[in-house]
Amino acid sequence: MTQLLGTTGSGRATAPLPPAELAGLARDGLVVPVGPAWASPAEIDDRALRLRALATLLPRDVVASGTTAAWAWHVTGAWTRPAQACVDVRGRHGIRVPGVRVSEVVLAEEDVDRTGAVPVTTRLRTALDLLRATGWTPWHRALVVRLLDDDATVGPGLQDRLAGHRRLPHARRARGRLEGLGPAPGGSRASDDGRRRPSRPEGRVSPR
Repeated sequence: MTQLLGTTGSGRATAPLPPAELAGLARDGLVVPVGPAWASPAEIDDRALRLRALATLLPRDVVASGTTAAWAWHVTGAWTRPAQACVDVRGRHGIRVPGVRVSEVVLAEEDVDRTGAVPVTTRLRTALDLLRATGWTPWHRALVVRLLDDDATVGPGLQDRLAGHRRLPHARRARGRLEGLGPAPGGSRASDDGRRRPSRPEGRVSPR
């Protein structure tokens, strides 16, 4: 069963639909995938819709993180599997969510944005996690660049976090990658394949 998101006005997901029924709706162009869920092509593909989609997958006390948080922040259109999420190591342990890799990490309250349907790591914490992660491809680099472009506080925040926390895991790796980004041209973003592209507004959900 898979969730079909209701209209933007309702803010709710419908009852789960059988895959065969969803496949028929998709074949007719009546629904398109939005991460782990589906929605009408008439829906606006914005952060609110993506958080509603995540709410069909994540429990309320699990925080979207990593590339999944980057997707929620609308800096990429690519939905990756398994989804990435985290919980505070000082809280619940052993949480398992189908289709989600849940990590136990140290989370400060300021690391989490709780303004949407599900909690998600802030742009700053998301960029910090991506910079410290094992995988580092042109796509991951592009995600960090777009997070920096979208919020002018992320760059200084990263510098402060990396300079002020000597015991932060993989801080040296993160500093090297951040320095390797270089100055970002004004008014531009990085595309998912690492190339620069002009900023553009959110649009309708489109088939992929």
